[in-house]
Amino acid sequence: MLQSVLGVVTAAALVLAGGVAASAEVPDTPEIAHADVSGAIGHRVSDRSALPVVESEIGRGAALTDVAGTTVALGDAVAGSDAALVRIAALSAPVDTRVLRAGAVPVLDVVAGASASTTVLLPLEDGAVQLWADAAVDVRIEVLAAFDSDPLLPGSMIALQEPVLRADTSAGLAGTVVGAAEVPVGVVGAGGVPSEDVRAVYATLVVDAPSPTTVIAGGQRLPVPAGRTTLTTIVAPDATGAVGLTADVDVAAQLYVTGWIPDEPPFASQVSLPGSFVVTADLTDGATVDLSEREPESVHITRHADAAYGLAVVAATGASETTLLDLGPAYEGRARGAVVDARRGAIPQLVLTAQSPDDVLTLRRGQASVSWAPVGDILGEEHVRPFDARPTVTIDSHDDGHDVDLGDHGFFTLSGALTAPGSSIDRVEISGPDGLIGTADVRSDEDGIHWEFGAAAPTDGSFTYTATVYDRAGHSAADDVVVDVVAVDADDTVTAPDVRVFNQDPRQQWLHQRGDTEALLDVEPDFAPGDVLIGAVPAGVDESAMGTPDGWLVRVVAIDRVAEGWRIAVEQAGLDEAFFQVDISETEQLDDGARMSVDDDPSAVAAPVDEAGVPIAYPEVEFADGDGERAWVATGSEVDLDDIAEDATGTGFAPASDVRPMAGDSVASGSMSMQANLLWEWKDGAKTPNIKEFSKKAATPEEAQRILDSEYTAASDMDSLTLALAMKAQVGADLEFVFRTHFTWEWGFSPVKIVVDDLTMKVIATVKGSLQLKASIATKVESVTWVPLGAFVLPTVTFLAGPLPVVITNDVLTSLKSSYGAEAKIALPEISWKRVYTYGFTYSTAKGFQTLSEEPKTTSKLGPFEGLNGLTLSASITAGVGPEIVASAKFYGALGGELVIGGQVKFEITAGVENVGHWRAFIQYKLLLALEMNGNVKLEFKLFGKKLELGKAKLFSYVLEIPIFTGRWTTDALSAAAAAGGGSSSPPGRITAV
Repeated sequence: MLQSVLGVVTAAALVLAGGVAASAEVPDTPEIAHADVSGAIGHRVSDRSALPVVESEIGRGAALTDVAGTTVALGDAVAGSDAALVRIAALSAPVDTRVLRAGAVPVLDVVAGASASTTVLLPLEDGAVQLWADAAVDVRIEVLAAFDSDPLLPGSMIALQEPVLRADTSAGLAGTVVGAAEVPVGVVGAGGVPSEDVRAVYATLVVDAPSPTTVIAGGQRLPVPAGRTTLTTIVAPDATGAVGLTADVDVAAQLYVTGWIPDEPPFASQVSLPGSFVVTADLTDGATVDLSEREPESVHITRHADAAYGLAVVAATGASETTLLDLGPAYEGRARGAVVDARRGAIPQLVLTAQSPDDVLTLRRGQASVSWAPVGDILGEEHVRPFDARPTVTIDSHDDGHDVDLGDHGFFTLSGALTAPGSSIDRVEISGPDGLIGTADVRSDEDGIHWEFGAAAPTDGSFTYTATVYDRAGHSAADDVVVDVVAVDADDTVTAPDVRVFNQDPRQQWLHQRGDTEALLDVEPDFAPGDVLIGAVPAGVDESAMGTPDGWLVRVVAIDRVAEGWRIAVEQAGLDEAFFQVDISETEQLDDGARMSVDDDPSAVAAPVDEAGVPIAYPEVEFADGDGERAWVATGSEVDLDDIAEDATGTGFAPASDVRPMAGDSVASGSMSMQANLLWEWKDGAKTPNIKEFSKKAATPEEAQRILDSEYTAASDMDSLTLALAMKAQVGADLEFVFRTHFTWEWGFSPVKIVVDDLTMKVIATVKGSLQLKASIATKVESVTWVPLGAFVLPTVTFLAGPLPVVITNDVLTSLKSSYGAEAKIALPEISWKRVYTYGFTYSTAKGFQTLSEEPKTTSKLGPFEGLNGLTLSASITAGVGPEIVASAKFYGALGGELVIGGQVKFEITAGVENVGHWRAFIQYKLLLALEMNGNVKLEFKLFGKKLELGKAKLFSYVLEIPIFTGRWTTDALSAAAAAGGGSSSPPGRITAV
């Protein structure tokens, strides 16, 4: 019930259809507004004397062929309808034959020389249905009824275009055999059938039996002969969304769900409408009779006084000859009804008849043993019936004086049983001390009619709750209970009662995540479709062994037994489905070196993609092997995330005192460290460079840089086009998380009362690094390179909201991105920088999403120029190099943010000769810090059944180019230095930024 309630987007009136159906008048305005159920379900039942639309034996229409997808027009009987209830009879099959419908699903099996029939609900397309056989066979096809299909109208008949297989014992689906032990088969949540609010389904069973036996499915006894039998019936799922199968002897079985019938929505103003199907199947109902030619047996299959039609299952065994079996008023003339074969009898099949006290079972010829049982009623218009039997209601969940503490879950479930001996149930109202609270959920299955309702209380006390049932004739009955309630306090943490937590304790049964929409469980689930699952991330468990490595907050959609366990289909759940009233405010410094891990295998970092998701092609990099590291976790004294001592005064950067410190002003005990030592070499005029990375070739970064310098010198001496880059960086990260909600507690539970006061996630990333670059290039070259450095997994943060874990996972991917074009020989001095990035978002019911991001804070330092002597005239070089960092924090692996930091140092140098009255050489140079940061939030966030889905929304983007310095140097400076008696011939080491 709870998850059905949570599926209501709004408790305001939900108009389900035009018009107003007659129903018992609703006297009060409820605390929880009704979902308005009104109108009528269009349907048309064929006249019993109507001729079949196809009777190929006498030339009316064609025999079925083996052409898949063949359509059969059903004529005026189905005009304007969406689905048709059709009886199909295969006559005197020349060989063993199987009849199939849309989706290539079998509907009837006939052995050679025999005849058989079945009744199925088929989807209509332009007044036709798809039917074919695996061998040509004569058929008789009759339309019993046609229906308008609307999933918003309770009791509507909906045929699936593509039926879904939910049991196949030959493949281990649902089980390996059907026998004395019940095999539960999930029938909801797949193939277009919702996971909740399903009144019944059309089920096609394929049974292979070694001898005649009886299969019991959903409270119906279905006798089948030896061999393969295919039959269709209507069954109601139990509270777990399953139908139980048993058999007297072990049989192989398949079960296809071919259609479904919706139930009423939560808080419905009435349970059913004119035209609604209501379940009446009961294992104790029905009978088996010996029937003879022209000696009909009186039967009554409708179970409600307001039924217009009744559906039943009939079957026959021990037939003396091939004939037809009919259920309805006695008749004369042309034979009609279900086929009864002399050898195999009549397989269990649906029959439809109008409400009548004169219904009889009629066997046209011979004798047979005939069984029948009601399946359901199709309701008609309501009429006042003052002398009908009255309904009954009981409250079974609580006794008078029962103590209930709402501090954990906020509400308690009242439930009980109903009977409807006269007209069908219209609604069940729940009242409290202040009057009508709302309507209860009503469900029927093989065990009877049940109701339940989520009740609460705003204050402590002893309160009376009353359940009143109304039938569609206006009769009512009531029951009440006195419950002693301890109400929710403002500081209570209140969570949903039907949430299951997995993977919190390594000793617990593990839930294994398989992608975003599927999980596997090794033992039979104790939950049902509609329930919520939380996958935790336990401490001390290797990630490869974790069932839900990012945490998981999902709703169960469907459950299937498979060979390796139980396959659970899931979808993202809303936060309000698990957390009703919580108050979490935490700051975590993600610096625990013992809980940080890194993988510097290049494959650990996913290659970048373009906007279309296509991987971007970059030149391949040859990574040297060895004992060194490209990425590692620094601890203790190795951690260096302090501000750079010397401010870059006048550069436009914020001074160190303005840089935001790490969370809590604490000192990091671990950081993500990385290095790159790269050599690009163009040999023999090649357009694509050979790229080598040497970091793992040495034990320390300093030694790796010395190896790089040596390789660079050797390559330069060989007159190849060469570029060398050495980069070192460290990254630290903090997480701030706030989650506050509250609930307005009254007498009933409705999720629209949940208010999100604050949902905030903020990541603070500190990046500190330095780099040096050398180039010896004699010809213009251009290239863009991307080099993966390492993937860091930061500690997973878990907070507890009552008994439920709130899981946030964090990871950082690092790479080096560079671009350049040059013809020069240059050595760039070491440049150091530190930047603090603050990124995040906040959400509240009142204000929606807002960004918490701040403009990055920077300090930097530039070393002295060296090595510009001998610069070739008329040369130029442009380059940009720096680390690219992708930091993400994910809330249950779904809701969260991704921070992409692309910081590069760019430099441009041009040299030439100019005439200013005399010839002189010049060098013009510019050094910039190019900053690009994009904040993305993954908004697949659900509240109150409403999905706020924006994909990856860009909350902000910073693109800045900040000049560190610009300058111009000429050979006039040499003349001035000589006149002064000496001086350096190099450009100045510090130049004020422009």
